[in-house]
Amino acid sequence: MKFLYFLFVSVALLSSCDDHRSMNESASDQTLPVAKPAMIPDQMAKLNSSLPEIFGKNHLDQQVDIRKIPAKYILLEFWASWCPPCRKFNPGLVKVYDKHHSNGFEILSVSLDDKHSKWAEAIKKDNLHWPYHICEFTGWESKFAAKYEVESIPTNILFDSTGKILARDLDPEGLDKALTNLLVQ
Repeated sequence: MKFLYFLFVSVALLSSCDDHRSMNESASDQTLPVAKPAMIPDQMAKLNSSLPEIFGKNHLDQQVDIRKIPAKYILLEFWASWCPPCRKFNPGLVKVYDKHHSNGFEILSVSLDDKHSKWAEAIKKDNLHWPYHICEFTGWESKFAAKYEVESIPTNILFDSTGKILARDLDPEGLDKALTNLLVQ
């Protein structure tokens, strides 16, 4: 029984990169990750009113604004170059992007990196060839991550063109199925 518990805890800790700090802890103080609270309907309704205000400069120093992305569906993807689960997630995301991009699907990647060079290097190495990437270089202090209560990465949110949240935390297979169903309608 102890082995199963150890296995469960190990998998849970390795499956995402969590923000382990509370508001009063320094970056060096580590605690166990806390489960991400589910958004209550009132919070979802506020977020569903229009596309979020998420904007900034990409790795090529070009301005990016989610509200100006011409797409039927936009995946807001939170990740970081230093996060192993994020990097493992990226090849599947690239396949979904390549499959559905011509039908109106886009990705806006929001990085929780704090160094431009590491961020740009990871974009290139992982072949994240969509044009919409931003990073505030504030790590877990990202105002965009805070707005969507991102406490672990990778985390993603699928929006339609009006800003309605359609799904959250889809793996590449689930995202592919969701987009296939949405784009057939």
